[in-house]
Amino acid sequence: MKDTTVQDRMRELVQPIEQQIRQCEDGEDLLMLACVMLQHAGTLLEHQLGPDGKRTILLSAANGGLH
Repeated sequence: MKDTTVQDRMRELVQPIEQQIRQCEDGEDLLMLACVMLQHAGTLLEHQLGPDGKRTILLSAANGGLH
């Protein structure tokens, strides 16, 4: 997939997430949403990349490697 196609698809996929963020009423809601998103992201990464791939992505993110 071309970079522009990937970026367009990512923008499309993030729209429902941004909608959920807008529906949060306060900081507590935002933190709950962030926690459940992290849980689901971990599950998705492990299913798609395996435990080692998941670990690599999360460590990179924790070290500021993702932008």
